Amino acid sequence: MFSDGPGSKFHQEQEYAFLPSSIKRSPQRGAGMYQCKALIAEQTNPRAAAEGAVPETCQSRRQSMRIERGFKKRSFHISHFQSFDKRPRMSTPLVLTLLFCYPASAMVVNDFNQVEQCKNSLYMGTPPRGFTRPTLKKICQFYADKPRYVTLYDPHDRIPVYSAYTFKKTEGDRRVDYPWMYEPQLAEMDGNGNMLPFPTGYLHMKFEDSQAVLDDYSDVVLYERGHLNPDQHQSTPHDRAATYTLTNVVPQIREFNIGPWREYEERIRVRLNNFCRGTAFIVTGVTTTGHAIHRNNQRRVGIPEDMWSAYCCTDYDRNAPHDVRTLFPSHGAMAKNAKEGNSIHEMTVQELEMFLINHVNVDKNLQIFYDNCRAPSPLPVYLQHTI
Repeated sequence: MFSDGPGSKFHQEQEYAFLPSSIKRSPQRGAGMYQCKALIAEQTNPRAAAEGAVPETCQSRRQSMRIERGFKKRSFHISHFQSFDKRPRMSTPLVLTLLFCYPASAMVVNDFNQVEQCKNSLYMGTPPRGFTRPTLKKICQFYADKPRYVTLYDPHDRIPVYSAYTFKKTEGDRRVDYPWMYEPQLAEMDGNGNMLPFPTGYLHMKFEDSQAVLDDYSDVVLYERGHLNPDQHQSTPHDRAATYTLTNVVPQIREFNIGPWREYEERIRVRLNNFCRGTAFIVTGVTTTGHAIHRNNQRRVGIPEDMWSAYCCTDYDRNAPHDVRTLFPSHGAMAKNAKEGNSIHEMTVQELEMFLINHVNVDKNLQIFYDNCRAPSPLPVYLQHTI
């Protein structure tokens, strides 16, 4: 008699039979090398996986395991034991994830869709189109082991280009007792992917080279740390705490930060609270012209020329007053980051996109929201013209 429980030869042959071909025989690691990253590539980009290209999600932990130890030397065949298999089987991706693959740790990602929950911060799971500079870094902002929002980050200027998030209904009270944090994985791929509070003592120079640090703002009188994803647009303590990372803030002129921009954030909070019935997606970003904060005679942090923002809510109150309905499903705004002449100008998202195309290094096909924030039609394509 033999056992078919976990760890038995039968059980191991069963698991090997479920492995996708790219994991049974990896072209990059040789026969019999299991790769967590090959699994992710096959699930998210089958064509790239077939060509041997794999993402960097699992490289930081070098999550490679030789299945030779468990399977290759077994001479048994699954067909010999099929009559004993009376248990229901889990699906292939679930089996592989549970048995072999650690959670992805690299939250500075090649694609926001690389971590499944990151794309939940984006309308239709699609990031703004047209920001193509290769030096920009995509950050899936993790706090307390959960993705909270996404940021496109410029390591040269050490400021975000934009942050994209989902609006949470809230009373709008501000919290200021959260510690300021930084993103370790802009400098190294170790760790669990969470943002970390700045230490009270020494911070290694590699982190200071890759992003802004508290010292960059400590002796600056003219500027405040201005959030792109503001805490008053979030509701839970963890979501609010996650906004207090320097990868989510830019230097804002103090009078602008506490005046027009704060008033605009409150106006949008009230508008979406009252008239958005579903999920509201917001993207807030900056334009720059080369000005920067200097420290120790070194260029440190880029200063935005303009602030811009746009929201998308396709499920809104159709019975709202007409002047409110014209602000849905999407609307945008921009303003000068200045002491004077800093009033907020609201506009359509398409007008905002044209402004950015003319003032920012982006593609001419820039699009902030997928399909211009049009709600997906429930009808088949051949009937959509009847709506």
